[in-house]
Amino acid sequence: MITVPEILYLAQLLAGLTYALGAVLYGSPLPFRTIKQWGSNMMKDGVYVLVWTTIYWAVINFADQVQGWLGASWPCYFNKLNSIGNQMMWLLSFMGTLGNILSKLFVYIAPLSAFTSLLSDAYEFLILLQAVSYLVYHDAGLFIAIGVLLMSLPFRIGRSAGATLIAFTLTFWVGLPFMWNFIYLVDYNAINYILNLETLAGTALHVHNIIGYALSLEAIIQMFQNIGFVFQQLVIVTVILPVAYILLLGAITAGLADAIGGYSGRLPLVIV
Repeated sequence: MITVPEILYLAQLLAGLTYALGAVLYGSPLPFRTIKQWGSNMMKDGVYVLVWTTIYWAVINFADQVQGWLGASWPCYFNKLNSIGNQMMWLLSFMGTLGNILSKLFVYIAPLSAFTSLLSDAYEFLILLQAVSYLVYHDAGLFIAIGVLLMSLPFRIGRSAGATLIAFTLTFWVGLPFMWNFIYLVDYNAINYILNLETLAGTALHVHNIIGYALSLEAIIQMFQNIGFVFQQLVIVTVILPVAYILLLGAITAGLADAIGGYSGRLPLVIV
């Protein structure tokens, strides 16, 4: 497998090639202003990529520092993510068992089926988020190096893609662990409710008592109200607030990508 230093070395070679091609175009005797402008831009691009290969490790260390300033960490992030995932797996199993019991008692379980379907969708979203998180956590350095390599391609073939990849990796590497802090700030009670094992266990015990001792219309309505409240909190914690936070990170990524690969990404000095 290719390593980060090898990717950066290849990016340096391509940056040198880009600079050389730019110098050829700029110094060509062809009397076309567009060609000379392209040559000038390619020379700047070559130097710009060389700067990125030089500051690569400094950028990685700075991103770590910013993450520390935010008071977030990947171990805590994964710990909460796994805890909520386990809660959802337990609840899915419980809902399946409850559905079987109610169906045998000829109880109308359409609301229960809707709750289970919604919970399954939320759990799948959490699994997707977990997969993306592990990818960013383990391969952030590799993604940034690949982004630099894409930006080094001549004629700006991969400049936009490379800048976007770098911006995405930096933003999500720094910001994703802060997601639970964000959810705590927005809805402290909801996430505490979901992370509280005794709350869900108490709900299960209450439902068990209803089924075992007092299966009445009022009891079933109360049971669904309790389950509905649990699902409301789950949807807030696992779907609504995470999606809102990811959209916020996406907006930051777009701005940072423009800064890296757009007009703000040009060197503030005259090359030619």
